[in-house]
Amino acid sequence: MAKIKGVVATLLAFLTAVEPTMALAQAVPAPPPTSTSPEPPPQPTEGRALPSTEGRVMLEGNVDPKSYILGPGDRLVVEVWGVREQSNEVEVNAEGRLSVPHAGMFAAGGEKLATLRDTIISRLHATYPHLHISVTLARPRTFLVNVVGAVARPGPYPATPLTRVSSLIPRASPLPNASTRRVEIRRKGRADKLIADIVGFSVLGDASGDPTLLDGDVVFLPVRDLEVEISGAVKRPGRYELVRERNVRELLELAGGLTSDAATSQPLRLTTRESGDRVVVHSLPQANAGQTPLHSGDAVHIARLTDLRQSVVVEGAIVGRPGQVTGIVEPDRRAGVTERPLDDRPVDPSGNAARDIALRIPFVEGDGVSDLVVKAGGLQPWADASSAYVLRPNPNGERSRIPVDLAVISSRKGQDVPIQPGDTLVVPSRRESVVVGGAVQHPGTFSYSRNLHPVDYITLAGGPTRSGVAGSAQVLKRTGVRKDIDKVNEIDPGDVISVPEATLTTAEWMTFVLLFLNLALSAAVLIITVRHY
Repeated sequence: MAKIKGVVATLLAFLTAVEPTMALAQAVPAPPPTSTSPEPPPQPTEGRALPSTEGRVMLEGNVDPKSYILGPGDRLVVEVWGVREQSNEVEVNAEGRLSVPHAGMFAAGGEKLATLRDTIISRLHATYPHLHISVTLARPRTFLVNVVGAVARPGPYPATPLTRVSSLIPRASPLPNASTRRVEIRRKGRADKLIADIVGFSVLGDASGDPTLLDGDVVFLPVRDLEVEISGAVKRPGRYELVRERNVRELLELAGGLTSDAATSQPLRLTTRESGDRVVVHSLPQANAGQTPLHSGDAVHIARLTDLRQSVVVEGAIVGRPGQVTGIVEPDRRAGVTERPLDDRPVDPSGNAARDIALRIPFVEGDGVSDLVVKAGGLQPWADASSAYVLRPNPNGERSRIPVDLAVISSRKGQDVPIQPGDTLVVPSRRESVVVGGAVQHPGTFSYSRNLHPVDYITLAGGPTRSGVAGSAQVLKRTGVRKDIDKVNEIDPGDVISVPEATLTTAEWMTFVLLFLNLALSAAVLIITVRHY
C-alpha cells in the first residue's frame, strides 16, 4: 500500500510540471507571407520625411531596461523553460496594455521595461513556481514625433524610443538661423520643457544634450539668440550660439581652444557694436579675457605667431611696456619726435632722460590705433592726443601722414583707424608750458624753464591782484596731484598754478576797522552824556 501511494505522488508531481508547460506551449503566429516582387519604398510627402521602418532597428548598444519606457507597439518575448522550452511574443496594444497567456493583463504603457518584467515574472512564479521565466524586448515600437519651429519641412516624423533628437532634426531641414542649442522637447503630461543642446553633444560630448524621444513629443526649434564669431588661432573657427555663461570662455570652449601657433602674449581683439551702429574694437589681455561678456554679433580674433613676424612702431609720449614689446627702436626723425636719448621707460622730464620713447610692436591683422595705444601701455599725461598721426609707407618709398585724433577715438566718438604693417603711430607731446591762473594780473600760459621756481611763474603773470594771496597758491601737477605752493620745489611742464583770492580785501578790512572805531566812539560819547546828567 505504501508503494502504491509513492507511485501516485510521483505521478501527480510529474503532471503538475507538465500541464502548465503544455498550456503555455502555444504556437507562435507566423508572420504574414511577403510578396516576392519588391515593393517601392514609401515616398516622402510634402513637408515631411517618411523613411522606411521595415527591417531591424539600428541600436547604439544594449537597451537599458531600467530607462526604456514601454508604449503601444512594443513587442516582448516571454520565455518559459523547465521540462520543455517555449516562448510567446506579445505586443502592447493601443491602450497601453499587455496580455500574457496564463498570467493576465498588465498596464504596460509608460512603465519601464525592468518594472514590467519583474511584475510578469512575479505573477507567473506565483502560479508555476518550478519554471524558469524570462521577459525581453523583441522589437521597439515606432511612433510619430512632430518637428516644428525654424525648419523648412515641419510635420510628423517616425521615431522609436531609441531615436535621439540629433538624428531626427536633420530630416526637417533646419533653417540657417535655427538654434540647435536650445531645442525644446514638449512632452505630453509634463509641464516643463526638456532642453536639448545638439552642439553641446556633438562638440563637447555632453550626452545629456541629446535625449531620446517618446510618444507624443513635439520638438520645437527656436531661432538663434546670441550668436558670435571667432577666428584666428582656434581649432574650430566659426559662428557659435552662446547659451550658458555667454562670455569669451564659453566661446573658446566651443571653438576647441587655442591652437599650438596661438600668440598667447598678444591680446585678443573683440569687435562689438554699440549704440548708433558704431563698431568698436577692444584689445583684451588673454589672461583676463575669459569672463568678458559677449553680445550678439560680436567677433573675437586670436592672433597667430605668424602675425608677429610683421611689426609697427609707436613713438612719442607713451608709457611703454617693455615686457609686451619686441624691442626699442630709434625714433623716426621725419615723425617729428624730439631727438632725445631713449630709455625703456619714460622718466620725469625734469631729469636727464627723455620724455619720448619708441617701441616696436608686433602687427596683428585687424588692429587699430587704439589697440596700439593699449599695447604701448597708454599715453603720458603730457601727450597731445588730438595731434597724433600715422606715417604709412608708400610704394615709391615716401611716407604719407594720416591725422589721428586719439582723444576722439578713446572717447568712442569716432571710428578707429586700422593699421598696416610698417606703420608708425606718432603721439607728440604738448608744448612745454606752465599755466598760471586765478587771482593774478595776467593769467595764461608761460614757457617752461628749468631754472624758474614756482613763485617766479606768478611774477611772470604780473603778480597777484589786490585780492590775491600768492602764499596760498596751489599747484596741480600733471599727474593729478594737488599741492600747496610752499611744498613744491620744482615745476614740471604741464603743471597748473592757481592763486586764490583773499576772503576780505584790504579795503574791506579798513572799512570794517573804521566802522568799529565809529561805533566805539559813539558808545563812549553816549556814556559820558548819561553820567553828566
